Amino acid sequence: PPGSAAFTISVARWSGADLSEVNAPVIDAAVGLTKRFQLSATIPHVVGGADDTRPGGGWGTSYFSGKVALLDDSDGSGVKLALSPVLEMLGAAAVQSLPEGESRYQVGLPVSIEVTRGAVRMFGAAGLFSRGAWFAGGGVGFPLTPRMGTSMSFTRSWAQTDVEGVHRNRSEISGGVYCFVKPQIAVYGSLGHTIATS
Repeated sequence: PPGSAAFTISVARWSGADLSEVNAPVIDAAVGLTKRFQLSATIPHVVGGADDTRPGGGWGTSYFSGKVALLDDSDGSGVKLALSPVLEMLGAAAVQSLPEGESRYQVGLPVSIEVTRGAVRMFGAAGLFSRGAWFAGGGVGFPLTPRMGTSMSFTRSWAQTDVEGVHRNRSEISGGVYCFVKPQIAVYGSLGHTIATS
């Protein structure tokens, strides 16, 4: 709603092959400006990784987005639809791996849908980034108790490289659990795993 805000702080670690990275804190914030428009940002701080040749600290890849509600469930249908243009700003370590002259900024255009049926929430998103990467995914969330709930999702991203038409793709599954310790404060944990990549 207009004038309301959400703030999340978390710690994240990812690893794959011989690389890993720890982000602490990861700051997420969103604020409602009008009934159908909000601004949000995700800004991680990198504290370390497995690659000693890259900087161990500083701000990581950050995302700044606006969210426009195309359908807002005001008719009681349980269906929400949104367009969320996003600006990605690569962190220092990611910039080092870019080809010379390539920008650290790219723009994404996701479309997301949410359908609520009773206590069950189904969601999905699809879109593209300006460097030619596409993505799609979906999931489901539902309560376990009045104060605790869970969600599970599947995502896939793919792109064509400039090297001999080689295609890259990645699929991931993830799941999480949240618990409200107070009506406006929740704690959560999540885990994801890449299940297919090329």
